[in-house]
Formats: sequence, C-alpha cells, structure tokens
Amino acid sequence: MRALRRVYSLAFTACAISHWATIAILATNRLLPSHFPPHLRASFTPSNVFLPPPFWAPGPMPNMAEGIHNFFQYDLYVGAVASLVWVTAINANRFEPRRLTWGWWARLVWRVALRVGVAGPGGGLVALMWERDGQVLGDGDCS
Repeated sequence: MRALRRVYSLAFTACAISHWATIAILATNRLLPSHFPPHLRASFTPSNVFLPPPFWAPGPMPNMAEGIHNFFQYDLYVGAVASLVWVTAINANRFEPRRLTWGWWARLVWRVALRVGVAGPGGGLVALMWERDGQVLGDGDCS
C-alpha cells in the first residue's frame, strides 16, 4: 500500500504541476503581456490553447503545426472523456446496483469535477483510480 500511495501521489503531482503550469502561463500572458513577444501574446489565450476549431471547418489547415495542435487537442479530449468514463464505471462496479443512487452519482460527478479542476483530466483519472484502489484493497482511500 505504501508503494501504491507513492506511485499515485507522484502521478497526481505530475498532472497537477503540468496543469497549473499551463494556467500560470496563460494568466501571466493576460496580466503581464509585455513579458511575451507579440506573436505569442495572441496565441497564449485560453480559447486558443484549450478549444480546437470545429473538425468540420471548411478548407485546408493553415499550416502543419496548427493542424497537429488541433489533432492533439481533440486527442486529449476524447482520451480524457473515455478514461473518465472508464474510471467512473469501475468505481460504480465495486457496488451492488441498488447502492448506486442519484446521490452517489452526484457525489461522484462532484469529485470528478473537483479533481479535474485541481489537476487536469489526467489528475482526475489518477485520483479516482487511487480512491477506487484504496477502497477495493481495503485501506480507505489509500491516501
């Protein structure tokens, strides 16, 4: 259990650091734009970083770098949603169906949203796996 705690703690910390580093760069660009070159100021906005253009947009992509960035954004969202659905399903699978009430689902959604907000989608996945393993292995939340 101690080794498992270390692994989950390291993974969660790595996710949180990368998540907050991205947010810090975007906040610095917003609050202190003079610290960035003009061509980066326009690029370092939450909408440019986190929101890909619609995949049905007409015409060719402007350049290869932007096309690859858009692909990685979609890859991140599809992978994150699939992973969070998977970890939610294995969390629900440890209970009898009659114990899965609306309140249980609401608390789970709240925990997912809170952890994704704190450490990004990867951190949310790690935290829920950590909690689930702690419950299944009989050590509370493993933390």
